[in-house]
Parts: sequence; structure tokens; C-alpha cells
Amino acid sequence: MISSIDVRECREFVLSALLEVAEKTDAEWTPEDIYNALLAGKAFLFMHSFDSESFVVLSQYKHPYLDRTVLVVDVAYSKTGNAIDLHQQELEELAKAAESGYIEFSSPRAGFKRVAEKHGYQNVCTTYRKKL
Repeated sequence: MISSIDVRECREFVLSALLEVAEKTDAEWTPEDIYNALLAGKAFLFMHSFDSESFVVLSQYKHPYLDRTVLVVDVAYSKTGNAIDLHQQELEELAKAAESGYIEFSSPRAGFKRVAEKHGYQNVCTTYRKKL
């Protein structure tokens, strides 16, 4: 089971992994943004005690039109590249424990569509953006 961990206990690994994810996805956030959200209690780091090669960063919000809160997978990282597959069951358990009715994640990477559909996620919105 994954459990919440203080990001200060594994700062270098998490910042390095976040940088890797940010570069692969051309993220709008920086590793420091996520790190600061973790320190401020706006996001939470979950990791296996026996596995220092994968983690998920989660946050939660009350959706304005849905009846429940949404558990958001802000970042999922695994050195093997299968973070959602690795953590899906535990994400569902965490969402239920947090009384969230939904789990969401976003990714610009096309391959996540297959992973998402495999685990029962539905595409509810696609974001297109033009930088001016």
C-alpha cells in the first residue's frame, strides 16, 4: 500500500523525477511548483515504503457541478513508466477513503489515452490552447 510521505525525506529524488516528467510533457509547472504545493499541504506525496522508484502527487478539489470531490493525480512517476498501472488500485482506495467520487488526471501524452481507457477513465474534455 502506498502511504503519504513528507517530501523532505526524499527531496532530491522527487525533484529529479519531477524535472524528468516536466521535460517529457512540456509541463506548465516547475518541479519547485509541485514541491512547494507539497510543503504547503496543497498536494500530497504518496509512495511505497519499499519502492523509492515511483510516486504519485495528489490533490483534491470540490467540483462546482458534481456532487463529490475529485481526487487529482497531479503527477504520477515510475522509473519503469507504468505509474498509473502500478498505482491504480491504490488510487481508487485513496479516493474512497477521502470520500472523493472521482479521480482525474491530465496528460498531453497520447499514450495515456490507452492507459486511461484500460482503467475505466473516460475523456470528459480535451483542452486546446494557442499561445499568443
